Amino acid sequence: MPKTTKKQTKDNVLGWKIATIVCAVLAVAGCATAAVLFFSRPKDVDSESDAFASLDKIVDKSDDKYTYEVKYYKKGTTKDNKYYYAFVSSSIKDMDGAWGNDVYFRKTAKGSEWQSYNIANDSNLKHFPYCNEISGDLADFIKNYDYVDDDINQVWVTCWDEGGKYQTY
Repeated sequence: MPKTTKKQTKDNVLGWKIATIVCAVLAVAGCATAAVLFFSRPKDVDSESDAFASLDKIVDKSDDKYTYEVKYYKKGTTKDNKYYYAFVSSSIKDMDGAWGNDVYFRKTAKGSEWQSYNIANDSNLKHFPYCNEISGDLADFIKNYDYVDDDINQVWVTCWDEGGKYQTY
Protein backbone atom coordinates (compact mmCIF):
# COMPACT_ATOMS: atom_id res chain seq x y z
CA MET A 1 0.00 0.00 0.00
CA PRO A 2 1.43 3.37 -0.95
CA LYS A 3 2.35 5.71 1.83
CA THR A 4 0.41 9.01 2.18
CA THR A 5 2.50 12.05 2.80
CA LYS A 6 1.54 15.01 5.02
CA LYS A 7 1.30 17.25 1.93
CA GLN A 8 -1.19 14.88 0.25
CA THR A 9 -3.26 14.72 3.45
CA LYS A 10 -3.23 18.52 3.73
CA ASP A 11 -4.32 18.88 0.05
CA ASN A 12 -7.16 16.37 0.59
CA VAL A 13 -8.39 18.26 3.68
CA LEU A 14 -8.31 21.55 1.78
CA GLY A 15 -10.34 19.96 -1.06
CA TRP A 16 -12.95 18.72 1.40
CA LYS A 17 -13.17 22.15 3.04
CA ILE A 18 -13.73 23.83 -0.33
CA ALA A 19 -16.34 21.21 -1.34
CA THR A 20 -18.13 21.64 2.00
CA ILE A 21 -18.26 25.44 1.64
CA VAL A 22 -19.54 25.21 -1.96
CA CYS A 23 -22.25 22.71 -0.94
CA ALA A 24 -23.28 24.88 2.02
CA VAL A 25 -23.59 27.96 -0.22
CA LEU A 26 -25.69 26.00 -2.74
CA ALA A 27 -27.91 24.64 0.06
CA VAL A 28 -28.52 28.13 1.49
CA ALA A 29 -29.28 29.50 -1.99
CA GLY A 30 -31.69 26.64 -2.67
CA CYS A 31 -33.50 27.14 0.63
CA ALA A 32 -33.75 30.88 0.03
CA THR A 33 -35.19 30.32 -3.45
CA ALA A 34 -37.72 27.81 -2.14
CA ALA A 35 -38.77 30.23 0.61
CA VAL A 36 -39.24 33.09 -1.85
CA LEU A 37 -41.37 30.91 -4.13
CA PHE A 38 -43.43 29.60 -1.23
CA PHE A 39 -44.10 32.95 0.41
CA SER A 40 -44.69 34.88 -2.82
CA ARG A 41 -47.43 32.50 -3.98
CA PRO A 42 -50.87 33.97 -3.31
CA LYS A 43 -52.67 32.09 -0.57
CA ASP A 44 -56.09 33.54 -1.26
CA VAL A 45 -56.56 31.96 -4.71
CA ASP A 46 -58.93 29.14 -5.62
CA SER A 47 -57.26 26.38 -7.59
CA GLU A 48 -58.11 26.18 -11.26
CA SER A 49 -59.61 22.69 -10.81
CA ASP A 50 -61.90 23.89 -7.97
CA ALA A 51 -62.96 26.95 -9.95
CA PHE A 52 -63.87 24.96 -13.06
CA ALA A 53 -65.62 22.28 -11.00
CA SER A 54 -67.91 24.99 -9.64
CA LEU A 55 -68.48 26.27 -13.19
CA ASP A 56 -69.50 22.78 -14.36
CA LYS A 57 -72.38 22.92 -11.88
CA ILE A 58 -73.49 26.30 -13.24
CA VAL A 59 -73.38 25.54 -16.98
CA ASP A 60 -75.10 22.16 -16.79
CA LYS A 61 -78.68 23.27 -16.17
CA SER A 62 -80.14 19.80 -16.82
CA ASP A 63 -83.29 19.04 -14.86
CA ASP A 64 -86.27 16.68 -15.02
CA LYS A 65 -87.62 18.44 -18.12
CA TYR A 66 -84.48 19.13 -20.23
CA THR A 67 -81.04 17.69 -20.71
CA TYR A 68 -78.36 20.18 -21.72
CA GLU A 69 -75.34 19.45 -23.85
CA VAL A 70 -72.40 21.60 -22.81
CA LYS A 71 -69.20 22.13 -24.79
CA TYR A 72 -66.20 24.12 -23.62
CA TYR A 73 -64.51 25.79 -26.58
CA LYS A 74 -61.71 27.03 -24.38
CA LYS A 75 -61.03 27.55 -20.70
CA GLY A 76 -58.02 28.78 -18.82
CA THR A 77 -56.39 31.48 -16.75
CA THR A 78 -55.30 34.92 -17.92
CA LYS A 79 -51.55 35.48 -18.24
CA ASP A 80 -51.46 37.59 -15.08
CA ASN A 81 -53.46 34.97 -13.12
CA LYS A 82 -56.17 37.51 -12.31
CA TYR A 83 -59.12 35.75 -14.01
CA TYR A 84 -60.33 32.27 -14.88
CA TYR A 85 -62.40 32.18 -18.07
CA ALA A 86 -64.37 29.72 -20.19
CA PHE A 87 -66.08 29.88 -23.56
CA VAL A 88 -69.17 27.69 -23.30
CA SER A 89 -71.72 26.56 -25.85
CA SER A 90 -74.83 24.93 -24.46
CA SER A 91 -77.98 23.59 -26.04
CA ILE A 92 -81.04 21.63 -25.04
CA LYS A 93 -80.60 18.08 -26.26
CA ASP A 94 -82.91 17.03 -29.10
CA MET A 95 -84.39 20.53 -29.50
CA ASP A 96 -83.64 22.63 -32.58
CA GLY A 97 -83.05 26.33 -32.01
CA ALA A 98 -82.29 26.18 -28.30
CA TRP A 99 -78.63 27.08 -27.92
CA GLY A 100 -76.37 29.84 -26.68
CA ASN A 101 -72.70 30.77 -26.48
CA ASP A 102 -71.56 32.41 -23.26
CA VAL A 103 -68.34 33.79 -21.86
CA TYR A 104 -67.85 32.95 -18.19
CA PHE A 105 -65.19 34.67 -16.12
CA ARG A 106 -64.30 35.17 -12.48
CA LYS A 107 -61.44 36.51 -10.45
CA THR A 108 -59.07 33.88 -9.13
CA ALA A 109 -59.46 35.16 -5.56
CA LYS A 110 -61.14 32.78 -3.13
CA GLY A 111 -64.87 33.26 -2.93
CA SER A 112 -65.18 35.01 -6.30
CA GLU A 113 -68.35 34.27 -8.23
CA TRP A 114 -68.61 33.33 -11.88
CA GLN A 115 -70.05 36.04 -14.12
CA SER A 116 -71.17 35.59 -17.70
CA TYR A 117 -72.39 37.36 -20.77
CA ASN A 118 -74.11 35.91 -23.80
CA ILE A 119 -72.39 36.48 -27.15
CA ALA A 120 -74.73 34.53 -29.44
CA ASN A 121 -77.90 32.49 -29.29
CA ASP A 122 -80.46 30.93 -31.59
CA SER A 123 -82.27 34.28 -31.91
CA ASN A 124 -79.30 36.60 -32.25
CA LEU A 125 -76.05 35.42 -33.81
CA LYS A 126 -74.05 38.36 -32.44
CA HIS A 127 -75.22 39.47 -29.05
CA PHE A 128 -72.28 41.18 -27.31
CA PRO A 129 -72.86 43.67 -24.46
CA TYR A 130 -72.75 47.37 -25.40
CA CYS A 131 -69.40 48.95 -24.51
CA ASN A 132 -71.00 52.07 -23.03
CA GLU A 133 -73.15 49.96 -20.69
CA ILE A 134 -70.50 47.77 -19.12
CA SER A 135 -68.51 48.50 -15.99
CA GLY A 136 -66.58 46.83 -13.20
CA ASP A 137 -65.14 43.36 -13.72
CA LEU A 138 -66.88 42.93 -17.09
CA ALA A 139 -65.31 46.10 -18.49
CA ASP A 140 -61.91 45.13 -17.03
CA PHE A 141 -62.14 41.62 -18.48
CA ILE A 142 -63.20 42.74 -21.97
CA LYS A 143 -60.73 45.63 -22.17
CA ASN A 144 -57.65 43.89 -20.79
CA TYR A 145 -58.09 40.24 -21.72
CA ASP A 146 -59.45 40.26 -25.27
CA TYR A 147 -56.31 38.32 -26.28
CA VAL A 148 -57.65 35.07 -24.75
CA ASP A 149 -59.66 34.31 -27.91
CA ASP A 150 -56.83 35.11 -30.36
CA ASP A 151 -55.97 31.45 -30.95
CA ILE A 152 -59.48 30.36 -31.97
CA ASN A 153 -61.48 31.33 -35.06
CA GLN A 154 -64.28 33.15 -33.27
CA VAL A 155 -64.49 36.41 -31.34
CA TRP A 156 -65.67 35.79 -27.76
CA VAL A 157 -64.22 38.63 -25.67
CA THR A 158 -65.51 41.95 -26.97
CA CYS A 159 -68.34 44.46 -26.73
CA TRP A 160 -70.48 46.44 -29.22
CA ASP A 161 -69.66 50.06 -29.83
CA GLU A 162 -72.20 52.76 -30.74
CA GLY A 163 -71.99 51.98 -34.47
CA GLY A 164 -73.03 48.37 -34.04
CA LYS A 165 -69.56 46.92 -34.55
CA TYR A 166 -67.66 45.00 -31.97
CA GLN A 167 -64.91 46.84 -30.21
CA THR A 168 -61.37 45.59 -30.01
CA TYR A 169 -58.98 47.36 -27.70
